[in-house]
Amino acid sequence: MKRKCKLLIAGAALALSSTAAMAAVEDVTGTFQWIGTVPTSIPGTEWKIINTGTVNHLAGTVTFSGNDADGYEVVDSSELKFSVVTIADDTPAPNFDYTLTNLIFSAGGGFMTSVTNEFTITADGTPLVQNAAATTKTGGGDVALKVQAGTTTATLTAGDEVVIQAVILVNNQA
Repeated sequence: MKRKCKLLIAGAALALSSTAAMAAVEDVTGTFQWIGTVPTSIPGTEWKIINTGTVNHLAGTVTFSGNDADGYEVVDSSELKFSVVTIADDTPAPNFDYTLTNLIFSAGGGFMTSVTNEFTITADGTPLVQNAAATTKTGGGDVALKVQAGTTTATLTAGDEVVIQAVILVNNQA
């Protein structure tokens, strides 16, 4: 009888200890994200776009103002500068054309969607129109890109993380 009690107590202790261990197990999740853009043209072998500003082209910031009732709009953004140089020795292109070929955004963790009128990209202070005729940069030098408020208010909610992505095609380097 003593032996059966000891076995019963040992079995109960084992069951309780495994229940306590199971209580410490929980499901957890993580979110992982990769962002990239398929180029609109195959990268060349003679020219490249370089960053000539102080902010990395993938690390620009945007400041918003507004409220949930009336909407939010861009009040400022980082200036992202670029120029075009030869791959061989970084000689600046004396002239080049550039076109805004794609403009998309995501808010609150949603999917990237086409910008209709919520945001405008400016180059050296002039608004760019998606897929419009190319703008020529004569005399080489930098092009300074910024995000500006569009003609409609972006559908955003307080606390949304916003990603705005502009794709610029550069060609006709001379």
